Amino acid sequence: MVSSTSKLLRLLLASMLGAGLASVWPAVPAAAPQNQETPEVKSEETTPTFTVRAQRNEVLVRVIVRDANGNAVRGLTKDDFRLFDNGKPQSMTAFSAENNQPAPAVKPSAPAAAPAQSAEPVEAEPVLALPERYVAFCFDDLVVSFEDMVRVREATEKFIESSLQPTDRAGIFTSSGLGVLDFTADRAKLRQALANLRPRPRNVAAENDCPPLTPYEAYLIDEQHDSFMLDIATREYIVCACGDDAAHCPDPQARTQDAARPAWANDQTQSRQSLRVLLDLVRRLGSLPGQRSVLWLSQGFLAFDLHSDLNELTDRALREHVVINALDSRGLWVDIPGGEASEHSVLPFEPPTNKSVGPISGPAMSARADAYRKTGKGMNQDVMAEVAQATGGVFVRNTNDYDGGFRKAGSLPEFSYLLAFSPQNLKYDGKYHKLKVELVNPQGLSLQARNGYFARNEALHPEERARQEIEDAVETLN
Repeated sequence: MVSSTSKLLRLLLASMLGAGLASVWPAVPAAAPQNQETPEVKSEETTPTFTVRAQRNEVLVRVIVRDANGNAVRGLTKDDFRLFDNGKPQSMTAFSAENNQPAPAVKPSAPAAAPAQSAEPVEAEPVLALPERYVAFCFDDLVVSFEDMVRVREATEKFIESSLQPTDRAGIFTSSGLGVLDFTADRAKLRQALANLRPRPRNVAAENDCPPLTPYEAYLIDEQHDSFMLDIATREYIVCACGDDAAHCPDPQARTQDAARPAWANDQTQSRQSLRVLLDLVRRLGSLPGQRSVLWLSQGFLAFDLHSDLNELTDRALREHVVINALDSRGLWVDIPGGEASEHSVLPFEPPTNKSVGPISGPAMSARADAYRKTGKGMNQDVMAEVAQATGGVFVRNTNDYDGGFRKAGSLPEFSYLLAFSPQNLKYDGKYHKLKVELVNPQGLSLQARNGYFARNEALHPEERARQEIEDAVETLN
């Protein structure tokens, strides 16, 4: 039990730290003044403020309602919506309507007439262009390939040149924390930052990794103890380590399991870092005026053990009115029977004679391997789709039209609604809760809303629990 004195000290610490809590991952740098630029003046936000004080178990749900033509529908009220948590109707504790259209430009007032006795002309004071929109381009350079990085860099530059307005500010951010450029209107600096981007994987796979395992394959072996996947990977190990001499390959199954364990752990460390950088970026945007959005450029990753991180990112983005759009940096990919040329070139397999390997072999094994790869690629996209869906953004996937994808992912929903509810008798067991939002009178309208959330898990490590308590204290103080 924490003493009252300790709680008071924790609250004081929270108030000093504010939302800038220390993170174990590279944080988004604080804003730095741009050299030789006109200073900017912050304006009042036009986005309606969510005035209800956050409760520990409060759940936020952003809803976008569209008509048959895809246009956002305005004018709805709290009574037009029904909200369900695991099928149980919920009472909304707060409701707001949010207009994401830019405010109309304000014409500068005419300069005052010069006094009649003055012969000298009076110069008009320069008009400061207030930033109206902040766009953060977040490159997941920990997982992107070099070819995909080149394509998304070029598409980003075209988007900046063609779509950003003088009152917009853009920034370049990366999951590795390297090559970051804070928000600026300087196109030359943005171009230079883009040119410097390159893949920076935290865990560099050697060409002779044996067996070569994707994150999903490593997860199936290490976490799910999938015997079929273990058989497939074991045969890969035999080929790459023993030259297909299965009879003289020492304990290939154990060696394969030993390889899967660190592969899966390293992937989760890398994925957690990517989410932490996104969270820091959302916090950074939360302190800025006007419209705020993130364009997340990644090929995705698995998030089986990152439910808490995903919840925290989604909730923070909703509270800070930040929309996260996502674009799959891989572009269009096609499933090739037997695997892609760059992946697992040892397939299909011949049945080995080593008795430690299971019975599945030949065409059946190749078909199962193809199914695993397809499933893994789809699951990599799930985390991007989930974050975009929940925050009111869009997810662009499976297309080589990067320019069109950027135009789609670079925009904000014209109008949205933010709902909140506090589930009664919520158990902090870490389980998933399915959300459903309905319109009382649908009338051919469609909805985009958060699909669900994970309840907090009370069985957290003490350090993680302390961090969450500090963040709860900050929310309360604010």
